[in-house]
Amino acid sequence: MLDKQNYSKAIQIAEIVNKKKNNYLIISDNANDAMLLENELTLITNKSDINIFPDREILPYDKFSTNISLIKKRNFLLNRAYAKNNHLVIVSVQNIFEFIQPKQFFLSNQIYTNKTEVKFHDFILVLQTLGFNKVKKVTQLNEYAVRGGIVDFYISRYEYPIRVEFFDNNIEEIRFFNPDTQSSIRTINKFYLSHAGDVPFDQESVNLFVSRWREYFDKYDERKCHIFNELKNQILSDGYENYIHLFFNKNEMSNVIDHLNKFKIIYFKSTKDKIFNHYDYLQERFDDESGDICRPISEIKDCYFHPKELTKKII
Repeated sequence: MLDKQNYSKAIQIAEIVNKKKNNYLIISDNANDAMLLENELTLITNKSDINIFPDREILPYDKFSTNISLIKKRNFLLNRAYAKNNHLVIVSVQNIFEFIQPKQFFLSNQIYTNKTEVKFHDFILVLQTLGFNKVKKVTQLNEYAVRGGIVDFYISRYEYPIRVEFFDNNIEEIRFFNPDTQSSIRTINKFYLSHAGDVPFDQESVNLFVSRWREYFDKYDERKCHIFNELKNQILSDGYENYIHLFFNKNEMSNVIDHLNKFKIIYFKSTKDKIFNHYDYLQERFDDESGDICRPISEIKDCYFHPKELTKKII
């Protein structure tokens, strides 16, 4: 815990992180504080990689959804952080409350190389199983397209979408490409394939979601719940974030601290007060948004961590 009143937060952090080549998770008061820290730490630390774990930029229990570009940044950072050294990640107090998918969701299901033997149609089936949507031209996350013996797809693990060229039953060439121009960027030797986006839309996960929804919201008529019917049919509906936990078994959900559990945590004396203040705000939002029979919402305890749980993770 840092608590030097006459020093800026960035200077206090730099005094710690410049001594060792460790990975650090810094908990900031809010999103604006995170951006300020990132700018200052870039100038005064020897860390080669400083990133903010982005907020969703929506309110708790919101009827809107996170912009796809933010989801991409969040998932990309979680995937990449496992292999990084000398790395700083800054996360807001608000962000550590959020339930996010368990670690295995972000870990790749399989590695493919330019020598992998796999049938073309089997590869398409894998993409479909992982929740990719077929389109004519790939421009967004979670999409795939087929042209002859070429498959394009866009996964959050990578900065650019991937183009895989098949010859017979073998992968012949793998390339990153620009989604705007559709032109190739560079050739790569392998890629890791995992879930397409924020929600696992494989049939097993969808079946689990349906079962858990019916158990959780048993007093509501599912025929009147638009979001239930869209998610059941593998369509992302605005506000789906409130129901991600239903796609997983109970007690599987984690938070960013769990994912970056090898990182040393830096926090401030004010952090604990900020945590309890935000929990009060979550309760206000729940009270404001509950009561809609066509859009039931989950209890706070099923979407967010309790302050006591968070303080245990931090201290």
